[in-house]
Amino acid sequence: MGVGGRRGARRRLGRGRPPAAPGGAGARRPPRGRRPRGRALAAARRARSRPDGGGRVPPATAGRRHPGGGACAAARRPLGRGDRGRGRDGARPYALWAASLARRRLLLWGDPHQLGPVCPVRDPAARGVLGRSLFHHLGCDRAAVEDPRRPVLRVQHRMAPPIRRLVSDAFYDGILQDGAAVLGRPGTVEVLDSAGLAEARVVGGSRTNEVHARMAAGRVERLRRQGVGSIAVLTPYRAQVDRLRAAIAERVSDMERSGGLIGTVHSAQGSEHDAVIVDLVATRHDPGRFLDERGNPEAASLLCVALSRARTSLTLLADPQALPHGGVARRALMAAKRANAA
Repeated sequence: MGVGGRRGARRRLGRGRPPAAPGGAGARRPPRGRRPRGRALAAARRARSRPDGGGRVPPATAGRRHPGGGACAAARRPLGRGDRGRGRDGARPYALWAASLARRRLLLWGDPHQLGPVCPVRDPAARGVLGRSLFHHLGCDRAAVEDPRRPVLRVQHRMAPPIRRLVSDAFYDGILQDGAAVLGRPGTVEVLDSAGLAEARVVGGSRTNEVHARMAAGRVERLRRQGVGSIAVLTPYRAQVDRLRAAIAERVSDMERSGGLIGTVHSAQGSEHDAVIVDLVATRHDPGRFLDERGNPEAASLLCVALSRARTSLTLLADPQALPHGGVARRALMAAKRANAA
């Protein structure tokens, strides 16, 4: 056996060795930068065996506890950037499976107006389950309806009062209140009306709007001249992200390198920015179904996440005649116009 073979044999034999005791022979001192992580893991191991009311508290992800080893059908694909946002509803097949383990009590926390992972399933029955939050299925997704099963956190600490009023009236039945940190913060809500000026173009299963891209680029340039550093330009359509990126690069070449974001609404969940521009893309000639609750059960959550990313400046770029009458998108637009007038 050559030298390389003996080394390989040592590696294979070493795999079955138990870890050396701390401080014992063969123990290695962890690198300085990794010691806090080691202490955190040790604390997690102690918590795992600590009794709580006579029972054990095993902290674990649903993927590790699932008997199929994490091979849940709807979660087999690797998570993209749009699936990693904080505050997310979680992989709903896992959440439903985890709920089935409860004997007496199920504790579920989150925001029913946040976006869940992208569901590629096209079957209407499956989308009816996976396309809506668990709060909806439990009948406790209306913020203004008192429900003893569901306390509501009403105080927000991100949005300036004009933006909070828009988000609260359109999605939370007007119950949101301002925390002390944002109570006197100045803020603006503006609507760029593109009625009759733009035309959307279908690109595969997505859409683009060149006029909206140029209008958004002009607004980004204006915000940068005003000294606004953290800017996000969001859209529901992935193809429009490319058009926005190209149009903005012609005017502000370093936007994304300086902390800005140009992306889909899903990619922005969990983030916040000083200024947010939301491009709805759709026009009266091609309204699409992405912002219509009848074709997309998450239309309200999509708009809520997009509009609530802003701290001090929110701009909504839309053609009002493209938005369904009585739908959440039109209600949000009308609320934005009222906030702008106020």
